[in-house]
Amino acid sequence: MSISKKRAPTVDNSQLNRIITTLYDDINEVINAVNQDSLSTNTKGYSGKEGDLRLVKESDGSYEIQGKTKEGWTSTAMNFKDKKLVKNQIEILVDSSGGTANNAIEVISSTPTQAQVRNNFADLTSKINEVLSILKTVGILKK
Repeated sequence: MSISKKRAPTVDNSQLNRIITTLYDDINEVINAVNQDSLSTNTKGYSGKEGDLRLVKESDGSYEIQGKTKEGWTSTAMNFKDKKLVKNQIEILVDSSGGTANNAIEVISSTPTQAQVRNNFADLTSKINEVLSILKTVGILKK
């Protein structure tokens, strides 16, 4: 569906009038190629022509920019720049275990010592925080 209705002004010179009309038709075609009348999860199948662009909201709430090529539609995911819009926020854990992290989970015997348990909690807290930090750095989680 066309969304652009720009109309060429009419002039007395027929040759100039034809040129202006052609220019306006081309402008409307470009506008229609990069816009749709509404943003929705309905992408109208694979309609469109090569070079068309569209913004699509996926069913999970994420957005994609899609472009039509000879082979079909391609897409790239979009990330929100406004941090308030990113829903995923997980705070870094505070390690109050009293243990020492050493990148190894200790074997817990049938009679575990308090140090073994504390050290294991310290290791788990440390690794969880490392993963959260990486996810925040690459933009998956909110900082």
